[in-house]
Amino acid sequence: MADDKFPDPGEIRRAEEAGFIFSEDKKQLLKYEQRERLQEIVIPRGVAVIGEYAFYGRNSLFGVEIPDTVTAIGAKAFSHCESLMRVVIPASVTAIGTGAFEGVWEIASANPGFPVDPSGVLFDAGKRTLLQAPWQLSGTYRIPEGIETIDEGAFSGCRKLTGVHIPDSVTAIGESAFWNCEELTDIRLPRDLVSIGGDAFFGCDSLAAVNIPPSVAYIGPGALNSVETITSDNRKFPVDPQGILFDTEHRKILAVPQDLSGSYSIPDGVAAIEEGAFGGCEELTCVEIPPSVAVIGPGAFDLCSTLSSIKISGGVTAIGEGAFRFCTSLKEIELPDTVKSIGEYAFEECSELESVKIPRGVADIPRGLFRGCRNLRRAELPDGVTAIGESAFESCEKLTDVRLPDSVTALGSKSFSNCYALPAVNIPPRVTVIEKMTFLLCSALAGIDIPDGVTAIGEGAFRNCT
Repeated sequence: MADDKFPDPGEIRRAEEAGFIFSEDKKQLLKYEQRERLQEIVIPRGVAVIGEYAFYGRNSLFGVEIPDTVTAIGAKAFSHCESLMRVVIPASVTAIGTGAFEGVWEIASANPGFPVDPSGVLFDAGKRTLLQAPWQLSGTYRIPEGIETIDEGAFSGCRKLTGVHIPDSVTAIGESAFWNCEELTDIRLPRDLVSIGGDAFFGCDSLAAVNIPPSVAYIGPGALNSVETITSDNRKFPVDPQGILFDTEHRKILAVPQDLSGSYSIPDGVAAIEEGAFGGCEELTCVEIPPSVAVIGPGAFDLCSTLSSIKISGGVTAIGEGAFRFCTSLKEIELPDTVKSIGEYAFEECSELESVKIPRGVADIPRGLFRGCRNLRRAELPDGVTAIGESAFESCEKLTDVRLPDSVTALGSKSFSNCYALPAVNIPPRVTVIEKMTFLLCSALAGIDIPDGVTAIGEGAFRNCT
């Protein structure tokens, strides 16, 4: 798709009329601002480009008429318009971005360049790429012979889809291609498949088994994390006796079967736990991580609700976003001094976590790091920390012991809101702004010294601090 069809919105002057935001010449529809509930709209004639994300998430939009002046529809233009019952692609359209109609109930076409089959599935002109299936697709669907690519998000959200027959002509499955196909139980990966995009089968909680054929050269992060049983005929992607998927050299854990239970010791030599690898393993209770592991990826242990013990040996340098989110049985975790970075929301909703010590090499406490850790009583922060992110300790209802080092220069909004038991807190001398709702509802806070350098206090920063 040519880049000039979708200009950078940041470089365009805007005009607004009846909820539409246009470019100055009104040939590019940049965005639609929802004004009323359950509406059917007509895009004005003369519009040539419907921009990326123009109608994204407009849930009350149930009908849209696209004029025959439109030549390009941007990526995600009508994505997640969950009430949008039908879209007709006019003959004038020559370019459609990825996921433009993701979430539309029915797709129709008056355009030979973008044919739709009797099931309402949209293809490119040569029927080489399957672009989008409608949300209403149900039962078992047979992808036509000759299709080579299943596009990003092509079957995303098809919750009534139970089976898919993929022909051997398919060589690529795009990112999130079958995302949240909750009832999908039956699928066979084709003989000549080369790549499986990230999160390709994420949320396919009914998918019992997937076998990786010898042809596959790439598996993206989180591609197979919701599959109950993974087998492999591929030397590049071996599976151990417990069903855990590795890369060629056993240096990365890519995916773990959802039924993994009890204790698991990661083999020495593994360097990275990939994104979402253990995510949703609800019967996993204990994990030992050896010194060889340097990276714990985003969401690596997300939703491991019975994980009560995790032993991290020195060697880990990075913990990804949401790595231990919703590990609701985890009471303690010891982070080694080798850790230099921790991602946002890494321990969000670890509701049983009681104390934590942040390693001395960590410079920032990121957004939402301990949000919802309702039993967290003590947090030890090292000298050198410069920023406490937005909502970092929000709703840590039993937090009583935390000292902010003098190196801190910024306190994010809501960073300590709803910390009902917090009796006192020191504002470091380098802080100049106390953001809005920073200490909202800290009802036990008896007093606070504000440094002379503070020049602004945001709305509700100390509201209901009785």
